[in-house]
Amino acid sequence: MTRALSEEAADVLSFLQTRILDEPCGDADPLAEEWLDSLAMEELIGFLEDRYRIRFDDDELVAEQFASLESVAALVRRKRAATAR
Repeated sequence: MTRALSEEAADVLSFLQTRILDEPCGDADPLAEEWLDSLAMEELIGFLEDRYRIRFDDDELVAEQFASLESVAALVRRKRAATAR
């Protein structure tokens, strides 16, 4: 069974599978499974900032925001909405 992901979550998963992870993750959520080390997280943050033209404040870079693909997607949507104002 394939999970339904938001567009942003699918982008994150695609990035992780092509640039970070050594093996496909199947239906697992690599963020929820805590498969990323600190360097991989830095790469992910850089990808998100470049891809969505957003910048994260230090206080936004907490574990809860990066706990799952969908929590990252929600953070990206909030940042994009705030930038659009």
